[in-house]
Amino acid sequence: MGKRSRLFNSARNCINILEVPKPTEDLYEENFPLCVIFCTRWKLIKVANSIITSLEKYSRADRNDLIRFYKLNSLVMYQTQKYSTNQDGLDSLIDYLGKISYMITKCSKSNI
Repeated sequence: MGKRSRLFNSARNCINILEVPKPTEDLYEENFPLCVIFCTRWKLIKVANSIITSLEKYSRADRNDLIRFYKLNSLVMYQTQKYSTNQDGLDSLIDYLGKISYMITKCSKSNI
């Protein structure tokens, strides 16, 4: 495995740490805000993996995917701050989301 593919595998691993359960009808009925948070995080993971895949295949990312990623990332940060009950995990998650955003920016701007 080359240096470039190791970089993309490590990027995918970092993104997949955010994995959340897929929202269900029961969760929708019981706790709507949590369902919305799960949906947003799930979409963020999918868009980020799409960006990494396009960078790996074509060495460039779609501009619309990047814009969508940054908007979803800021939305996830906002939702986490607003609805989080665990203050200890809050700061670390927000820092982690910022690092993922930085990683996507660096990968998309550099020709690896």
